[in-house]
Amino acid sequence: MRSLEALERRLGSLGWERYYEDRAIVQLHKHGGGDLISLPRDFSRLRSTISTHKLET
Repeated sequence: MRSLEALERRLGSLGWERYYEDRAIVQLHKHGGGDLISLPRDFSRLRSTISTHKLET
């Protein structure tokens, strides 16, 4: 992916949506699931290691 917008479109087509608005990060979650993806808003700062977190409901 070359941009955050492209990644959001792709994840959106798979059922992911924005979870929380923040100046520094973008968080996405899959509706009905407990997974959360946190990404830097400045997509060029994204490192190759990505962490996902399981939210307990």
